[in-house]
Amino acid sequence: MTDILGLLREEHENMAKLLAVLRRQIEEFEEGRTPDYQMIQAILEYSLEYSDLYHHPKEDLVFARLRERMPAVINTVNDLEEDHRKLAARTRRFAEAINNVYEGAELPRERVMQMADDFLNASENHMRMEDETIFPIAEKYLTDEDWAAVAAAAADREDPLFGPQVESMYKPLHDEIDRLG
Repeated sequence: MTDILGLLREEHENMAKLLAVLRRQIEEFEEGRTPDYQMIQAILEYSLEYSDLYHHPKEDLVFARLRERMPAVINTVNDLEEDHRKLAARTRRFAEAINNVYEGAELPRERVMQMADDFLNASENHMRMEDETIFPIAEKYLTDEDWAAVAAAAADREDPLFGPQVESMYKPLHDEIDRLG
């Protein structure tokens, strides 16, 4: 149990670090300065590449087991799974907007700020719900067999940003996270 749940919690801590870096970059944008668009793009790419393809599917496996063990949380679990889909779509839209701005397209600053706020708030609220509500329930009610089944079914991939080998596209972001400590 602790391996998967510990990994999910660690990934949330890592994502919180990314969101803090993103928030700083968005503050630069909001104040009329030029943010590091490549850093923003790296954060959003990581969210699409790792979080959406590896992290959320692991959570969905936990949610499926919770449906069987704790029918009382079905609505919450369904809402969180729907959040995964909405977060992925929100991330793609925000990434597209940032890419357009980076390439010189004229987008209203307010629209970009709204998309940034939506992405940041939705991500933070989603992780808080999982950390404070669902993970403690999963820890209490899922069996060792449930955790083993989740671990066996989960797609495995080294984290390209926080793993032992940082992929080159994430190196500046990794350095910024270390710098902010």
